Amino acid sequence: MKKYYLFLFVLILAGCGKTTTVLNHFGNNEKAAYAIQYTKKVDLSKNNKVKAMLFATYLNKVDEKYNSKKFDSFIIGFHRVNKNQHELFQNNYKLTLNGKEADFIKEINKNNSDLLKYISLKNPWAKYYLIKFKSNENNELILNLSQELLGSTSLKFEKKKIFVGTLK
Repeated sequence: MKKYYLFLFVLILAGCGKTTTVLNHFGNNEKAAYAIQYTKKVDLSKNNKVKAMLFATYLNKVDEKYNSKKFDSFIIGFHRVNKNQHELFQNNYKLTLNGKEADFIKEINKNNSDLLKYISLKNPWAKYYLIKFKSNENNELILNLSQELLGSTSLKFEKKKIFVGTLK
C-alpha cells in the first residue's frame, strides 16, 4: 500500500512540472516551429546509393509574405552527393509541381538570407533557391524531382491547412 501512495505522490509531482511544448525545442521561436511542419526531404537514388537530396519548405504556410493565391512558393535546397556542383537545373535535373515547371527561380545566398534563418532542416553543402509555381486549384501539391538517368522522386504538400505565421 505504501508503494501505491509513493507512486501517486510521484505522479502528482510530475504533473505539476513545467509544461513541455514543441516551442521549447525551438527556443520559443514560432517561425522555426511552423517552418519545420512544412519542410520535407527526399533522396534521389540509384542502385541503393543516394545521388541527390532535395529539401523543400512550402512557404505559403510559413511566411505571410508568400501567402498568395497566385503562386505556390518553396525554398528548395539541392545537393548532389559527392559532387562539387549543386546547381539544381544542370545535368538534366528537372523540378515540377503537379507536372508544371517553375515560373520564378532565384538562388538564395545561404550565408545572409532571412529566408533560411528559420529553416531547421538544412544541408551545409546544398544550394538553395526560392522557387514559385503558378497556383492551381489542387489541394495536394506534388513536387517532383527527376533526372533522365536516375529516375524521379516526389514530395507531397497540402494547401488546405490554415495559414500559421510569418518569417520576419
